[in-house]
Amino acid sequence: MKKRNTMQLIGARLRKRRIHLQMSQSELARAMNTTQAEISRIENGKANYTVLTLDRICNELGLIANVYRLKINKKVTGNKVAK
Repeated sequence: MKKRNTMQLIGARLRKRRIHLQMSQSELARAMNTTQAEISRIENGKANYTVLTLDRICNELGLIANVYRLKINKKVTGNKVAK
């Protein structure tokens, strides 16, 4: 099984919420004044974006952007990431 990075995990959670709300990528893009292609890149973990952008997406989807609550299967120990 391929490991997913943090951006992919965040994107998957955003996609799941958008679909739950029965919102298309185009609708979300219009609400955010961006393109459907950019929303697709974000949901697929292929876009670099700021915390401000993440916060704006979360606001549109009725979520709270709290990066500290992300459950990633990694533990940071000193300067190294343990798996």
